Amino acid sequence: MLRQAAITIAPLVAVGVAAFFAGRNSSRRKRGPEANQARDPTITVCECGAVLHGTTPNDMEWHLRSRRHATNMRLVGLRGSLVIRVTENFAEYRHCIEHCVAAEDTVIEMGCGRGVTTDLLARRCSRAVGVDASAKVIEMARSRFPHVTFATGAAEDISAIRALGDFSVLFLDINGSRELATLVPLLERYESALGPHGLRLIVVKSTRLKRLLLKSRCVQGEHDDAEI
Repeated sequence: MLRQAAITIAPLVAVGVAAFFAGRNSSRRKRGPEANQARDPTITVCECGAVLHGTTPNDMEWHLRSRRHATNMRLVGLRGSLVIRVTENFAEYRHCIEHCVAAEDTVIEMGCGRGVTTDLLARRCSRAVGVDASAKVIEMARSRFPHVTFATGAAEDISAIRALGDFSVLFLDINGSRELATLVPLLERYESALGPHGLRLIVVKSTRLKRLLLKSRCVQGEHDDAEI
């Protein structure tokens, strides 16, 4: 059975880092006259996902006014609107076409190569566009699939993507072994720039990212780990 990991990148990073620093940060910041009072040894989990250790009422009030809380709440709100589905290989990547793409969707594939996946998408949805950085490869794709729309462009060129129209689904294949330092910021840019324009799903092919996520847990409490 194919295994898939559906994630939202920014909340995973935010909550993970927040959990690591929660205990240390609370002791380093001055938060008024109550900062030195005895702390409750229990763990409080805020609705934003932050894990707060031994939090006093004053600490909680400070946290609710913090940028950390505001950012996490924004990201929690995005979970229901935009999903990032991570696949490990071509089989999983193309499996998502049948199970995740609807007839009314408009789909763009970044890193389309010779156009095979874009052609499969075009048969499934209302409109599909394939984009690749190589002009030579795009010419090959047009020759093989003349009924499909292809364009030359870089995956990082958000303005060029926007010029092609609004899309509800984005497929991303920029080399399945691409380093995460390049891939994760790119996904965040897509979320920020394309999410407000109707993007509901990103399907990305990345062996490194999927294996990392399969090892990941979201910290929810002292003895409560939620598997991704």
